[in-house]
Amino acid sequence: MSDTLGRRLIYASAVLTLLVVLIFGGMLYAIGDLRDSGTRARQSEQIIAASSAMKTLVLNLETSERGYVITRQEPFLAPWKANVAAFPAQAVALERLVSAEPQEQQAERVVVADIRSYIDDYAKNVIATARWDPIAASVIVGGGAGRRVRESWASSARRS
Repeated sequence: MSDTLGRRLIYASAVLTLLVVLIFGGMLYAIGDLRDSGTRARQSEQIIAASSAMKTLVLNLETSERGYVITRQEPFLAPWKANVAAFPAQAVALERLVSAEPQEQQAERVVVADIRSYIDDYAKNVIATARWDPIAASVIVGGGAGRRVRESWASSARRS
């Protein structure tokens, strides 16, 4: 009889040990998953912050550009120049953040290309025009072309 009791105790101990190992394994898996979720959340927060910085850059460009067109005073161009100079580094920072996410990479490329186009094809031309023909620059800015460009980015970014 004690032989049967001993076997039962061994089996019960084995089952209990297996149960403890399974629970421990499940807890390790859950902890790892939680860490991964935290890492993804931090990554998302960084991407949102970098995207917000890009949006702020464009708004600063547009604001200082308009200030210059209205006043024709060079100090209004200081923030514009600073933001044009800061754009490449901010674009690289955003690109690094999304490098592991193909879908986000595509949206990032579209946004960066649109901002680069805004700077090169619109903003620089407005500033140059304001220097030689302030009235024409006022007409360009007053016509809302810059706003329309930004709105087209927003709609293209939502589609990406």
